[in-house]
Amino acid sequence: MPEIFEELEPLGVVLEYSFFENARESRHHDLQAIDAHLTHADQPAACLPDRTQWHLDNHGVSALLQISPRPLNYDQFLGSYCDPKDQMLILRGSGEVAGGTTLQDPRYDMIGERKIKSWGQSPPDLHDPGEYAYAFAQPPYGLRGSRAEAVRLFRKTTEILLPDWDDAVIHDWSGDDLSKVDGYFDSGMEWWGVFLFTIFQPSIERLIVISGSTTD
Repeated sequence: MPEIFEELEPLGVVLEYSFFENARESRHHDLQAIDAHLTHADQPAACLPDRTQWHLDNHGVSALLQISPRPLNYDQFLGSYCDPKDQMLILRGSGEVAGGTTLQDPRYDMIGERKIKSWGQSPPDLHDPGEYAYAFAQPPYGLRGSRAEAVRLFRKTTEILLPDWDDAVIHDWSGDDLSKVDGYFDSGMEWWGVFLFTIFQPSIERLIVISGSTTD
């Protein structure tokens, strides 16, 4: 995994990433990678029909095989908490920041480092497609560090995830069915949300799995 992703956990990002090389664009490879990612396996197992080579248990494998992922374009993947034109994070909702200013859906560069005095927002619906920027920047207790640092790391890591975004093959596997795949997703079902994406980069034959599930 590229070293810059090691900076995300200290920032408070709760997403998990796995990178698989020499991959192919196929549902088979996506399933292998998801299985290895969720079980923190060193490498994907051979997905044989009798399922004896899966890392997940039989119940989880059966649930995973029933999921029909949704294809996403670049804008859908980033979602409503990001301006896709320049990858600037957005704080959805409305409230008051230091100085008495009231804002609605401001970009981070509009807020700067001003302290938020009060804010109201609702997380995306569990079935909304994409919303990667929300999953990155809006964990239950917020991110640590400055907003400028959050934007820097968001842009740098997204550049690695989607270097040629018009060629990338992005799938969203999220939804309430994930609770049947692995207990990892149980906490996110409470309210924050669950996230599972695959990104295939055809030019370098790399497959990336991203997952998120947490609660307060």
